[in-house]
Amino acid sequence: MIKLLFSLFEKGWVKATISDEGKDLTVFAAYLSDGLSDLIICVWKLLEGENEVFCSWQEEPGQYRWLFLREGNQIKLRILWFEDTFSKYTDLKGKEMFCGNEDIIKFSRNIIRVFDKLKFEYGVDGYKKKWAYEFPEADLDRLKSAFRKLKS
Repeated sequence: MIKLLFSLFEKGWVKATISDEGKDLTVFAAYLSDGLSDLIICVWKLLEGENEVFCSWQEEPGQYRWLFLREGNQIKLRILWFEDTFSKYTDLKGKEMFCGNEDIIKFSRNIIRVFDKLKFEYGVDGYKKKWAYEFPEADLDRLKSAFRKLKS
């Protein structure tokens, strides 16, 4: 079961811990791009029927590329590391840092909880002050709507 924990720290930085059956990975992202919103978008696209999506989290330097593959009600998450920020290298050039599988409903529920917690913890204004981007309210609402449709 893939679990995610996020925290905003310092200005413009997020820390994410991803775990699955004893495998743990901690990744960081800088404000260079809005990787948090991009993650939500990936998940709602999966819920709405796309089979492969990805998003990138930029470091200084470096990049984590989150790859999602949906097969039925399961998703496979792979996180690759690239030495260059905004890397244009193919996935084959990345170093696999994490690989896990999860039921799409459970994973989506976890993402919703993570973002609801961020909103509760920091508030919309605090989120923007810490992360430098607006809280992704519309994207989160779309994710919740797609989640309810798939769940019912």
